[in-house]
Order: sequence, then structure tokens, then C-alpha cells
Amino acid sequence: MRLTLLQLVRHGIVAPDAGSDADLLRRFADDRDEAAFSALVDRHGAMVWAVCRHAVPNRTDAEDVFQATFFALARGAKSIRRPERLGAWLHAAAVRIAGAAKRTHARRVRRELVAARPETDDTLSEQAWAELHAAAHAEVAGLPPALRAAFVLCELEGTEPATAAARLGVKVNTLSGQLCRARKLLLDRLARRGISPAAVALGAAVALGAAVAAPPVVARGPASAAVIQLAKEASVMSLVKFKFLAVGLAVVVGTGVLPRADGQNPIKVAAEFRSGAANTTLRGWGVVTDPDEDCSFVVEKGKLTIGIPGTDHALGFERGQMNAPRVLRDVDGDFIAQVKVAATYPQGATSVVKDRRPFHGAGLLLWADAKNYIRLERAELVFEAENLCYGSFEQRKDGEFVRRGNGTEMPLTEKETYLRLERRGGKVYAAASADGVKWAAFDPIAVELPKRVQVGVCAGHNTSSAFAPAFVEYALFVEK
Repeated sequence: MRLTLLQLVRHGIVAPDAGSDADLLRRFADDRDEAAFSALVDRHGAMVWAVCRHAVPNRTDAEDVFQATFFALARGAKSIRRPERLGAWLHAAAVRIAGAAKRTHARRVRRELVAARPETDDTLSEQAWAELHAAAHAEVAGLPPALRAAFVLCELEGTEPATAAARLGVKVNTLSGQLCRARKLLLDRLARRGISPAAVALGAAVALGAAVAAPPVVARGPASAAVIQLAKEASVMSLVKFKFLAVGLAVVVGTGVLPRADGQNPIKVAAEFRSGAANTTLRGWGVVTDPDEDCSFVVEKGKLTIGIPGTDHALGFERGQMNAPRVLRDVDGDFIAQVKVAATYPQGATSVVKDRRPFHGAGLLLWADAKNYIRLERAELVFEAENLCYGSFEQRKDGEFVRRGNGTEMPLTEKETYLRLERRGGKVYAAASADGVKWAAFDPIAVELPKRVQVGVCAGHNTSSAFAPAFVEYALFVEK
């Protein structure tokens, strides 16, 4: 029987330690050296397979995730900027692809209306353990890059400290410090999920134990449609194909910093626009749209604050109310937009719109026209005298809601929230984060949009209380 290259490695016919990750990756990227690629699979396959089996309950789906992870590596080999951290890249890719596979599996189960069979205590225990594994891997994927690279190499792949330090190009003492910080961050973040160190036994939650079977062989030849689709998830939110939309060397996006004519330190100014601000361009943000000309727009030190008076300001096509203030710029093709939103949401606010609950929202807007747009917001709804704060991801098509924001889909607790919106091909992806490191993703929206759209920030509310959300750390990337 003909052996695959991976099987040849396992049988000792191909040397398993054929060089550093960077060298192997360069050989494959430049020369399509399949032996180099197989050596990478052999080196990292067990760790990737552990992520797949821990994160995806269905073995067939787990195998697709495994194949898709290495398919993404083969497709994007030249774009990996830190090849010495390849293990961390593969771990993050596997976690993201596994998340997409789980969502697809859940939708498939709902469609097929699979009847739930009675679960035994053992089944519940296995499910809880699988969820714990998935949570641990998700938190590992959210570690800062240097800490994640050290943790994956030493804790997940079992590499000796001296070897790991040499691969990463750091001193052993530096590596030891990175591992300590990584472990502490993981324990803290898992604790915020309600998982105690005693219950977790963190090493057991993420280690490559004997209970995980050997990984499948990476398939040769054309990949299946499912694997190709999953592999695309590895590049979601990746900036390697995108360029930053800066507005000149002296101006950081959204800073309101103006260069001095004499070349000395820039002069920091506050730019404020009030009534009549429509069609004003805020450098680094876009063009102001203020239909009622009653809102304020203040840019200072990288922060844009939109002040809205205590009257109804909304994007409500069905009732002819399209007066929400917004700041947008033209974008062609695929993009990524990210911003941090902060606001004080009045407690117990009352609605000025009949039969509408009090509502405040601020976030990112993808605008095709008044009938077709997608909005991602940090929203707050007053329900039974309590403020319900949540991430809202909604779409209008031809004036009708195709997807509405759901107060129970993604509850938010922090006063400041990072929001990220991405257009990639025929889909729009969205995610929210409390710290800009660990992200929770919404199900993507499949949508037909013109190549040129407008992207930026938007805010609105329907109460008698004034509302002044602030937007900071705004960044916009577009595909080259």
C-alpha cells in the first residue's frame, strides 16, 4: 500500500526533525516542498487534533476542522509573519475553525429536528468536560501573541524549555516568565467564566493526554467544499491581506492631531461641530450625517463623542425615522472595522415613541442605502425597569428586518465594549469583546452588497434623556 508523506515520517523514512518551523515553512512556501509540509504536520498535528477533539463533539466535524486548519496553513504559508510562532498560529486557527464548525453543526441539528434522547449522568459529565476543554482552548487563543506562542509550544506540544526558547529566539528565563504570565492570565480568565482552578486543573483541561487519539492523516489532493469553507475562518479578522487606512503620517486615525508647519511636535486640538454639521468631514473618521442638525460631534485626542439630545433619533425605515447621527466613509470591497464604544446609559429612561421600549445604542454601521444596512451596536434596552445591555447585530434588506438585535444573544456587562465588523466575500462577520483580546462572535450574515459601501460609527436612542456615546481606538482596514 502506498504510504503518505506523513506516514513515511512516522515510519522513520523521512526525518521528523527536518529543521525549524521557519525553515520548513519557507521551504514549503517558496518551493512547495511537500516533505517540509509533512514535517510540520507531524510536529504540530497532535496539538491541532487535541484542539479539534476538545472543541468539536462530532468526530467527523473534528476531522474536517483538522483538515481545514492545515489547508489554511498550506494556502497562507507565505503570509505568516512570525513563522517561529507557527504552533500558536495553528492553535488559534484551529480554535476559530472549530467555533465555525460547532455553529454549523448546531444549525444542522436544529434543521433536522433531532429528538433529544435521555442523557445519563455520564453523558452530562462528558459534555461538561468537553465544554471545559473548549473554554480553555478559547482562552489560550486569546492570549497575547508572545505568551500564546510560549504556552502552546511548552504546555500543549511538550517542548523542552531550552528547545522552545531557541525556536522562539528568546532566553530561557524570558520564556519562563512568559509561561508564568500565560498561566496566570488563563486562570484569571477561566475564573471569570466561573471555572475555578480546582475544577479546571488547567493542565488537564488543555494538555495532550493519552485520551486523545492520534490525529488523522492530512488528506492529499483537492479539499472538500466543507473543508475549504471552514479554512476561510482561519483568516477571519486577519490583517495580513489588509492595509490600514491612515490619513497621512502625522495623523493617527481619529486623533484630531494636526501637523505643525515647522515640523515640530503636532498640535493637539479638539474639533467640535454642532448644528449644521451635516456633510462636514471629520479627518480620520468620515463624513458627518446629522439629518436633524441637532447633534454635536467632538473629536479630541483620538476620541469621537456624538451628543444626541433627548428626542427620538433612530434608523427606523418603517416609520420614516432615519435621523440617527452617523459618521461614514466610502469603502470598496472587503474590509475590517473596529472601535471601542463607551457610554453612560441613563437608568430608568422613558421612551418618547409610543409602544416602543426605551432604547440606546452606539456602534459600527455598514451602509448601502436607507433600505439596506447592517448595524453592530453596544445596545441597552429598558425592560421592566431594568437596563438590559447586550450586543446587537442586525440587518435590513429592502427596508425590512432580516435579522433583529436580540437582547439574550450576547449579554454585555462592561461599560466599554470593543466591536468588530468585517465584510469578506458574500458574508459580514461581527464580534464583541470586553478587553479587545478575547472575542465573542455572532453568526455571520450572508448578504449581497454593492462593491462600494459606507462604513463608520452611528448612534441613536428614543428617550427623553440625552445620550453621548464615545468612540475610541477606531481602525479601518481594507483589502489591498
